[in-house]
Amino acid sequence: MSKLERTTHISLIIVSLAGLAALVRHEFFQTSSVPRRSGPELVGRRLAVPGMNLPKNPGLALVVAVNSDCHFCIESLPFYREVDRQRRIARTPVPLFFVSAEPVERLRAFVDGAELSPDGIISVDFRALGVSATPTLAVIDSAGIVKQAFYGKLSEQDARELLTVVNKAAL
Repeated sequence: MSKLERTTHISLIIVSLAGLAALVRHEFFQTSSVPRRSGPELVGRRLAVPGMNLPKNPGLALVVAVNSDCHFCIESLPFYREVDRQRRIARTPVPLFFVSAEPVERLRAFVDGAELSPDGIISVDFRALGVSATPTLAVIDSAGIVKQAFYGKLSEQDARELLTVVNKAAL
């Protein structure tokens, strides 16, 4: 084996091991890799989603931007089920909408498979909304103005905060 072939094989082995290490680290050790912010800040912006019926009186609604193949979205499904359960048992339920850049049929299958019952399932252009990552969850008022936004899989603290918002808004 020539010196060039030996060097090439050693380089290939090193690159393969580095790639494998990066893959293992990404799959098994992603403790803080969930983004906390996503593109432009949504708070204070108006979310104009065609077909989304917001509450007429002062109140809040939840808009969840997801993709059916997003692993953070899939990991967040148990939390979305809890939000859906709590809002449905409230005296005044907070409207819940799921939006995606995917076709409505695909999003409906994803939401139905997760045993969620939102008030709307809508296909939208994420760029037009200012959403650049999934999942993104926005708490909006009756005018469509984003009051709070959560990005990625929620921490326990963010999850408690959101459930508090849902429960207060439902009173």
